[in-house]
Amino acid sequence: MSATNQLSDGMKQSNQITGASSKTNYNNTMSNIKQHPLYSTYRAMINRCHREKNHNYPRYGGRGIHVQKSWHANGRGFIEYIETTLGEKPSPSHTLDRIDNNKGYEEGNLRWVTMREQSNNRSSNRTLTKDGVTLTAAQWARRTGISPSTLNKRLVIGWSDADALTKPIRKW
Repeated sequence: MSATNQLSDGMKQSNQITGASSKTNYNNTMSNIKQHPLYSTYRAMINRCHREKNHNYPRYGGRGIHVQKSWHANGRGFIEYIETTLGEKPSPSHTLDRIDNNKGYEEGNLRWVTMREQSNNRSSNRTLTKDGVTLTAAQWARRTGISPSTLNKRLVIGWSDADALTKPIRKW
């Protein structure tokens, strides 16, 4: 849904009277930009990266993950970037994700993904490599039928990635 379609009826009527576009309304006044669907995403991103008292700060700002400086002021630049570069949210199940989990929220490092895709891009994921293919334990579990917990336990006790992924599960 575009920014135009997400405006309240009152804002649409106001735009019809004044001839203003929806995008102009969002971008020119802070009271309206705060109504934008991406504004809460912007605020959460700023808080976890730049406010030390935020409970998520150690996993973001504490690891050096920051928000691009040009997006700091009020969210306008961030929202414009998302709308013009990534486009509309593909579905309600999509969320913004950093492509490189070790880089910040910046141009070229964001994409729309499903929660399943995003869960594979966590810094806490354990990865395994077999035949040149590196995937998370959850991804390998879906391919091999061996549960992620079994794969992780095998790695903890010293099994190689190849053995963890190929040895049959013992039947008692």
